[in-house]
Amino acid sequence: MSIRLAMLELFQIFKLKQDKSCVNVKFGSDAYVINLIAKFLNGFQADGVIRCVKETEREFGFNFEYHSRYPLFFLISFSLYCCRLKRQYSASFGNPEISVFNRQVTNFLITQLEKCYRMKIPDGEKNYLLLCLSAAHIEKFEDTEKYEFCKSTEIQFYNLVQQFVNLTAKIANTDISSDEILLKDAFLYLRSAIVRMWCKVRVPNPFLEQIKREYRNVFAVVWLSSTLLESELKVEISENEVASLTISVVSAIARAVSKIKIYIICNYGIGFSRLLRQQIERQIPEVVVEGIATVAEAQKIKNSGCDFVVAPEDLGGRFGGKEVIKVDNFLKTYDIKNIQKKAFQIRCQKGQDLVGTKEVEHAMIFDGKFVYFLDNILDKTELLKKMCSHLEKGGYVSEGFIQSVLYREKSSSTEFGWGVALPHGDVKYVIQPIISVAVLKHPIKWDNVDEVDTIFLLALDSNSAANNLQVKNFYTILSTMTDSSDVLEKGKEMLDEQKFADYMNALTK
Repeated sequence: MSIRLAMLELFQIFKLKQDKSCVNVKFGSDAYVINLIAKFLNGFQADGVIRCVKETEREFGFNFEYHSRYPLFFLISFSLYCCRLKRQYSASFGNPEISVFNRQVTNFLITQLEKCYRMKIPDGEKNYLLLCLSAAHIEKFEDTEKYEFCKSTEIQFYNLVQQFVNLTAKIANTDISSDEILLKDAFLYLRSAIVRMWCKVRVPNPFLEQIKREYRNVFAVVWLSSTLLESELKVEISENEVASLTISVVSAIARAVSKIKIYIICNYGIGFSRLLRQQIERQIPEVVVEGIATVAEAQKIKNSGCDFVVAPEDLGGRFGGKEVIKVDNFLKTYDIKNIQKKAFQIRCQKGQDLVGTKEVEHAMIFDGKFVYFLDNILDKTELLKKMCSHLEKGGYVSEGFIQSVLYREKSSSTEFGWGVALPHGDVKYVIQPIISVAVLKHPIKWDNVDEVDTIFLLALDSNSAANNLQVKNFYTILSTMTDSSDVLEKGKEMLDEQKFADYMNALTK
């Protein structure tokens, strides 16, 4: 497997060099890729591979994502090339749990390949191809029935992704838990990403630093909620996967923020009510009319979850706990402007809620006993061992937490940016939620590239509903710090462990 992955990486390097000198063949076309594979694999003709993959996509009603297609073309071609040289894949290994859908897709593709290349593919290579197909990211399904079948064969995983989306929505204080587009995107991305992580295949996200910079608060949310996936799936999710998921969550938040829901209060009969609804929906498309009620239905409005109320009569400014925008029965130009103005204000407020300004219940997740102001720390591993050991002795984590933290650090960087690192261990070792902090006088190399001087060691259990508040509160603190560097600098200047802990706890009020 390592040799195959090394060959893929070598092919990618070769492709980059060829891309720069591409003249005669259309860049990015199938013919171009066929030509590259032939050059790299001693004349092997990959046109049959491409035809068979496309036929498989048509048969199962989906399309592979662009950046998954060409590595897949190469890996399949290299598999057939090795078969011809009698150097086929024969190693035995325990596959991750592969769904019925992936097996059907792979079996169909193998049948097409055997016909096209007039060869019998041995069992070892079939197993290898199953892994390759499972690790390839399906971007979208054109066939709804095939998507539903895929989902039904992976229902436990689908439900876990739903839990991840729900947790992300709770931490972000944003109504995205029912966003079907987000759920589908996350499901399709993660089902292949988990296989890649299981195989130790690291796929760098070229936009990682830009995503961390532009969407730092959402990135923090996704990073925190991804601990649920790590715990359940026993994999280490790196910042590259977090960045990819962040883009989907940002899109969902944009949809949630732009959607303004209102109720119409009207006592002048169904004709007037329908007229008012039609006028609003036609002239203000960003506003969704959830329903129509009368002044006798205040409780209905209170339970509706709408953003505000529109009424052609004076209701005293508020009704059912919602603000009322008074309009004319026939909706004048100034009425439209007033509704649009209120919708804009609510969108702004929803955006503020996202970055953590919404007030949440207070919970203490910092303690002066686990805050350290340190000079001349050179060894990251020894520092983490010391911090974990103190948490274990204090009864906050159980034995095994230290090893899980160190293992996580070896898998991928926990450097968050702005001189901050967020190491964390497996949630199954968390007994009582707490965050340990080390503030260093001199920054140290965290991942051989980035330097950090503030370490937040997270012992938070996002699986527990009772502990969701702690996760949410830490997110509030983190977003506040990244919005203003003065917030963190003020705490570091205190040089008193308990004052620092009290200060950090106070940030969640």
